Amino acid sequence: MPMLSSQNPALALPSSPRLFDLRRRRASAWLQKLRMHHVLFVAFTLIAAVPVFTLAWWVEHHALQQEIDAATDKHSLVARNLTAAFSRYVLDVKAGFDMAINTFYSGEQAEGLKRLLTSLEFRHVCIVNGTTGEVERYLPGFADSSSTHIILKPETLAYLRSQLKDDETVITDLQRDVTGHPAFFVLRALPEGRIAYGVIATDYLVRLQQAIAFGARGHAVVLDPKGKVIGSTPNSICRRSRR
Repeated sequence: MPMLSSQNPALALPSSPRLFDLRRRRASAWLQKLRMHHVLFVAFTLIAAVPVFTLAWWVEHHALQQEIDAATDKHSLVARNLTAAFSRYVLDVKAGFDMAINTFYSGEQAEGLKRLLTSLEFRHVCIVNGTTGEVERYLPGFADSSSTHIILKPETLAYLRSQLKDDETVITDLQRDVTGHPAFFVLRALPEGRIAYGVIATDYLVRLQQAIAFGARGHAVVLDPKGKVIGSTPNSICRRSRR
């Protein structure tokens, strides 16, 4: 089969200068076909498009920023109200606990005390021997007869002692009670090495958290001082990862 020779002048490709000149002549011919009103139309369109697109971007950005600011203000208001409710609850828990402990020494239980403690989510209130860990007394109405002879584990007793602060009533971080449910321990040092010991459930705090809504995809999480999850929305990552 015969081979085409690159030396054939008829088949030689145009050189670069000739190719550039050819393209320049075609571009000039195309520009000559454009009329002045076409050029003006294109120029005015480009000039008008710049401020229009700029204004549209500014309006969208401003509207988005307004929505973010409004959401931030609403969330801050919810957080402040929630903090106030938690603070009020802590004060009520400590006051109710102190009243319950005083009944152990006075021998007279104040009218409505059990109802008050129940409303504050107390599961039980007792006095523990700080040396042996034996539960010496229970507040009537918060324990059945089978739980009157309980001795706390040494590690539990050591933890309770480590949390005491003179004669101040303290609330621990989130723990697990003997049944494995999440709870807070309320403690106060008593004379002769005894420890006033109460357990409160997290139901009230969880109800407060569940009353908060941040849209379809938003969620709220309530944490204790050490970052343990007390309450979160059903689909949140924190709830699925809680131990």
